Amino acid sequence: MFLDQIVSQTLKDLEQRKQECSLSEMMLLAAAQPPPRDLLEALRPKRSADSVNESAGAEQDAFANNQTEIRLIAEVKRASPSKGLLAP
Repeated sequence: MFLDQIVSQTLKDLEQRKQECSLSEMMLLAAAQPPPRDLLEALRPKRSADSVNESAGAEQDAFANNQTEIRLIAEVKRASPSKGLLAP
């Protein structure tokens, strides 16, 4: 089965990666990374110079009432390893 091959190869790859970089090394690298961005803040439209002087409460109300532009990050899958084409 195709998924069994994926699992088998992934386990082999994982063992090789463990030899290249130990868990403690990986944890140190992860700890040195900057904190993740706030998702909601990243999706909010950027305020213009004119709107900087507006109250933050009005902006929050507009966002909560869906009266502002929303940015979307999406991934579209055409196929699944186990099911094949999702929408032929």
